[in-house]
Amino acid sequence: MIDYIDFEIKHLHTMDMREESKQEISGEGGADVLLDISTETRTAMLGDEVFCCFGLTQCGGIWALTSNLVKEHPVKFARAAKAFLTETAKKNYVYTFSNSDGFHTRFMRFLGFTAVDEFVESSGIMYQRHEVV
Repeated sequence: MIDYIDFEIKHLHTMDMREESKQEISGEGGADVLLDISTETRTAMLGDEVFCCFGLTQCGGIWALTSNLVKEHPVKFARAAKAFLTETAKKNYVYTFSNSDGFHTRFMRFLGFTAVDEFVESSGIMYQRHEVV
């Protein structure tokens, strides 16, 4: 069973983080930047282990940093992501950042979200707005 708690930076240090997530926060400022730009954050716990951390940025972008447990429990991750996104989407549209393989768009569709707009570019980054159906 997944339990949700308030996100704390220490969760990232205790999480057995996936390499892909480590790379996402390896730049200047790292995870501290996520806290500075986020309006809502949650940590999903699987028992006593950090499963993943989610956030919603001030501009409506979403982020997730995941542990290796996600590979073992993909359905639990999908449910955890949908719970967080559905809660935040009631207040906001959510934005995904584009990547070349379209994973984010397909994942959002799988979770029951609809793309509202085509991709738009801002500061060299492609965004797509989604809403809960």
